[in-house]
Amino acid sequence: MSALRLTLRAAPAQRVDCAPLTPAALGGKSAAEIGALLLASAGQVVRVDSLFAIEGTPGETLVLAGATAKLDGIGTALTGGTIEVDGDAGDYLGRGMAAGTIRVSGSVGTFAGSGMTGGELRVRGNAGDFLGAPLPGEHRGIRGGLVLVEGN
Repeated sequence: MSALRLTLRAAPAQRVDCAPLTPAALGGKSAAEIGALLLASAGQVVRVDSLFAIEGTPGETLVLAGATAKLDGIGTALTGGTIEVDGDAGDYLGRGMAAGTIRVSGSVGTFAGSGMTGGELRVRGNAGDFLGAPLPGEHRGIRGGLVLVEGN
């Protein structure tokens, strides 16, 4: 099994939208191409390689090592594969995911699992407010899948 490991170099000063980082989106890309991807952060964009050290080969598994609660949107619209978060995850973890697995060793922020239709979300720590709830203005939150939280 091949795995791509992104290790956070230092905690970001601002929140970062990590929604573009999924196994399917990164599959077939070189380390240089992944490093050049842009992520939104506080009205600006930052390169992936300025935030993360990149190791391994893209495949079915993506590991985010040293993650913090400032990394939002991890696993957004996940359609397959596995994302392993070593540390905490920010808001909107697994939002709209349809398939695959997300495992978090720490805690997660607000609206985790919102809009899920399938897949599996496992959190060893605590979940923030509105777990599986719809975002303001939406009528339905989680509609399928499995969410397991070992903490509060």
